[in-house]
Amino acid sequence: MSILSDHPIISLLIIASIICVFIEFIVMITLKSNTSMKRFVLKGNKICESSKYAIASIFFIFASSGVVQIISYYLLESGLFWIIIFTAGIAGLILFIPHGLCLLPFFTHKKKWHIVKIYIWCIMIGLSMWWGIGLIMDRSTKIYTDEGGVGYYYGSLIEKQFSGYAYVAVAVLSMMLIVMKKVANKNDETETVDNIMRTHS
Repeated sequence: MSILSDHPIISLLIIASIICVFIEFIVMITLKSNTSMKRFVLKGNKICESSKYAIASIFFIFASSGVVQIISYYLLESGLFWIIIFTAGIAGLILFIPHGLCLLPFFTHKKKWHIVKIYIWCIMIGLSMWWGIGLIMDRSTKIYTDEGGVGYYYGSLIEKQFSGYAYVAVAVLSMMLIVMKKVANKNDETETVDNIMRTHS
């Protein structure tokens, strides 16, 4: 699997859309499920929100592990190096998009979780998932030292695959966080409506 496709932006948007639909589906199933499952999700959300600094730190470590491997293996090979040079480093920010997920734990369930906000998070999740799977499936350990592909040395397959799994873990955990936060948000809205109805009855 190639890390960069012929149409990376379109591919990323499609992946993000699929993830977004999947999240909405899980939220819907959870809200319609039995009370014990919903209670489990709500309890999980409370734990995650109280452990936001720890979760953010784990995300940062995992994402940093991944970006080191992406830079090592694909910066020169994909031609991204020259794109970064020609854009005065701006294009290099793409490499750190998955790091944006480190901010996710700090968004509480009480904020509005509308589709646009979720889709932005899904773009970050999609990129993390895409690169993670790419690192896992690409078993080549050649690290090129020039754009011509002449000089190279061998890296560690274990480190490369660990970083791939780290990226995937960040993506999956981020999806779980969004599901829990949105379920908690919807639950609060339902309880508010129920309280209003009881007050006026």
